[in-house]
Amino acid sequence: MNDKIKRIFEEQEKEDAYKISEGFQKAINEEVGNAEYLMKQIERYRLHKISEAFDFSIRENIVRISAEFSIRKHSVCLVPYYHSHDFYEMIYVWQGQCTQKPAGETEDLNLSAGNLCILTPGMAHAILPCSETDVILKIIIPNP
Repeated sequence: MNDKIKRIFEEQEKEDAYKISEGFQKAINEEVGNAEYLMKQIERYRLHKISEAFDFSIRENIVRISAEFSIRKHSVCLVPYYHSHDFYEMIYVWQGQCTQKPAGETEDLNLSAGNLCILTPGMAHAILPCSETDVILKIIIPNP
């Protein structure tokens, strides 16, 4: 991996770490379609730890939104949660491994280096944490 790409990925990791800490509410407002409702539910259930997000997300319909094409590395710091999208998401494993948990399925989808999967709008899933050596790219393709 060249130095320029490595620096981009490092910057994305810092941005994502901010989003799950001080920038949590701002990230929800920008990236989730039902943000106002979701923030009320977070307060209602008194979720104080980001680690509670996985169980919480199973009960809620979290829909991520985007009208822009983008490519981001899946960050080590992100906590898994169930969500769907209003866009297509392409997951490409450049290096290492990736585990997807499709909602309602009993088996995980395990991807290895060179594998790719496309998630259609409305497909609920959770992507499990990755390691420092994994390079998993999440490509947002707006709908239509």
